[in-house]
Amino acid sequence: MKISAIIAEYNPFHTGHAHHIAATRAAGADKVIVIMSGNFVQRGEPALLDKWTRTRMALHGGADLVLELPVFGVLSSAEGFARSAIAVLNGLGCVDTLSFGAEMPDLPLLSAIADVLTTQPAEYRACLAQRLAAGDSFPKARSTALAAVLGEDAAAAASLPNNTLALEYLQALRHFDSPIRPLAIPRRSDYLAAQPAGKFASALALRNSIHQGIDDWQTYVLPQDLALVKDPVREDALLQPLLYCLRTASPAQLSHIADMVEGLENRILQAARSADSYTALLDGIKTKRYPMARIKRILLHCLLGIDHALVEKILQEPPYARVLGVARGSTDLLSLLSHNSRIPVYTAPPRADIPAGMALDILASDLYALASDPIRKAGADYTTPLIIE
Repeated sequence: MKISAIIAEYNPFHTGHAHHIAATRAAGADKVIVIMSGNFVQRGEPALLDKWTRTRMALHGGADLVLELPVFGVLSSAEGFARSAIAVLNGLGCVDTLSFGAEMPDLPLLSAIADVLTTQPAEYRACLAQRLAAGDSFPKARSTALAAVLGEDAAAAASLPNNTLALEYLQALRHFDSPIRPLAIPRRSDYLAAQPAGKFASALALRNSIHQGIDDWQTYVLPQDLALVKDPVREDALLQPLLYCLRTASPAQLSHIADMVEGLENRILQAARSADSYTALLDGIKTKRYPMARIKRILLHCLLGIDHALVEKILQEPPYARVLGVARGSTDLLSLLSHNSRIPVYTAPPRADIPAGMALDILASDLYALASDPIRKAGADYTTPLIIE
């Protein structure tokens, strides 16, 4: 049995994602395992729909089994996001290939770029340092350095959004010396398109359409999923608990939050004192030095209490695999995982001796319940059964 894995957010799941799964199966996969962000996504926002709804959508769209990507990894940099996912997939002991979308699915070129970024040869380091000293931003300096080593095609490929994440996956595979082989699938839509258009739409476009109450998103969602898209969670839904958290914190307390940079805590506290909306809060914090997604992730770190001590504790733990759902015809995968996995596999969270990372996942679900409209009960990780569809 050949098993392929996909790292995804499915925020929300749409026909482009179904195409990716189908293309992965057409490339030789007998089973497709998806490791998916839970109730929060890497942009530092609540997911549009909860993780169980998105699991159902993924199973409807062709996935055989859905795992939860731990929220600690989700709310990390692209490097941390990729490494967290690969650590789980590698630990399963049965994944043959990692399938990912790419605007330029030239795997030899992407692999060559990943090699340079991993090994950082002298020519690359020298050019990167020179451009940074000249005042270039890191992305621009990296692009110039890649062009110096591999040529302009490599620099152009590395700058594309999905290729950027693909490069992180390739580097993570190298980091773990993983036997999992990469598989690049051509991406057929504009990742950053703000409105639905064409055969495939971006998840961003669908979120915009759903929040605006425009029905054009329905064309890009599987018919059996239309009824699942209800009570969408807004990006600013946690503003009040977030402001309470920030307004009652001290600079010293915020300085220990994961990914906080010295001085940024003062900027955050000042913005929180005067902000009357989520947009105003972000506007008061934003600076050219820090990408907006990083600022949003830091704010969620504050809400979830992800500080340096918790980070160290989680990093010292072995990875684990939390199964959210399985296709009715693929329940044999659960037996396969129980025999092959080198890491713990859970179909429900334990009641005792909970890994710190999983305890954070449970806390994230309870926080997400507050973002929902209407507000949901806490404890959903214990009351929601394994999804089999």
